Amino acid sequence: MAGKNLIRLKQLDQSELANFILSTSPMGPTGTTGTQGVTGETGPQGIQGTTGPAGSTGSAGPTGPTGVTGPQGATQYGGPTGPQGTQGPTGPAGLSQFGGPTGPQGVTGATGEMGPTGPETPGVTGPQGEQGPRGVTGDTGSTGPTGVTGIGGDPGDRYRSTSYTSVAIPLNPTQIQLTVEQYLAYSAGQEVIIAYDSSKYFSAIVDSYDRFTGIMFATSVYSTGTGTYSFWTVNLAKAQGRQGAAGPTGPQGNVGGVTFKVGIDGTTGYTFEGVSGTNPNVTLVRGMTYVFEFIDSTTSITHPMFLKDNSGNDLSSSSGVYNNGSERVSFSVPYSSPNTLQYVCSTQSSFIGVITVADAGGIRGETGAIGPMGPTGPAWGDTGPTGATGEAGATGATGPRSSTNIGKFLELSMVFATE
Repeated sequence: MAGKNLIRLKQLDQSELANFILSTSPMGPTGTTGTQGVTGETGPQGIQGTTGPAGSTGSAGPTGPTGVTGPQGATQYGGPTGPQGTQGPTGPAGLSQFGGPTGPQGVTGATGEMGPTGPETPGVTGPQGEQGPRGVTGDTGSTGPTGVTGIGGDPGDRYRSTSYTSVAIPLNPTQIQLTVEQYLAYSAGQEVIIAYDSSKYFSAIVDSYDRFTGIMFATSVYSTGTGTYSFWTVNLAKAQGRQGAAGPTGPQGNVGGVTFKVGIDGTTGYTFEGVSGTNPNVTLVRGMTYVFEFIDSTTSITHPMFLKDNSGNDLSSSSGVYNNGSERVSFSVPYSSPNTLQYVCSTQSSFIGVITVADAGGIRGETGAIGPMGPTGPAWGDTGPTGATGEAGATGATGPRSSTNIGKFLELSMVFATE
């Protein structure tokens, strides 16, 4: 191997490798100091490795220009890194120019216990914030198109008009002729008022009105003022307005008819105003209504009057009597009423009188007995002579069959048979 350069390799430990790199590598810019991490627990002292033999130091060559930093290459020296030993104590600080190597990362401490969970009760709601300012009003939209005009309504009847016919205020009754507007609604029989002013006018009944020419004939019935004028205002007189709403129903009136004013004659009996005597007989007519009304309503309490039949039974509404025994008794006499009734006080027997019931033509007599039946006449009379046969008439068309006509035919047949 004479004449050849030999490369001697030497295995360096970490300390020598670090010193070698620091002494041969250019110094980079100092990085920003990181934040101080939490100091982990100091691990136990690691076993001191054996120090390898020191190699011979070569002579330092001249420093060349600093080249561009290339990509990190593989480690030039040393074998694979052995397992990390337990971290040793921190060594003394190196020279400030180079600084000592950073020690390995300490072991992460155990996670502390979780603290207790805070309360879940929600906090108090904060006050409502102030209302924000009102926004700017937007622009008004454009006006839409005008809708189609609807169909016009019925104009209704027209009467008011003017006339330029020269007419003198007439003496009544006088027929006058004047020309008014066309197509008015006047008709014969209506009353019109024809006025020059409020003191000179007359009213008239329309005899005729031609709606195509406007010529009106009318007969005057009332006039005020005098003079001849050629300008008149013509309109309906006493025009009927719209029917008003129905008024409320009034209270029911008392039953009408002949009224007997009833009084008291001490303790002897009743008196009727306009009729002489005490407990007088009174005559009532069938089909009419009578009222027995006390002059003093308090006496109707002490001496109540009842209308009764001859058996002493009170008459009721079925017999035409209403409010029997009150201060105002009404009696609509039915046509079936008996000829005799009575009025009686329910508290004093001396208060009693007779009521005679009659027809409008006088008192109706009792129904007579049925008379005997007359003798039966012959079933058939003598047959009369046969009349001459008349000429046969033309045969008429056959009409529809009617049940009514058949019934009449049968009825006539029966009449002829009985005769």
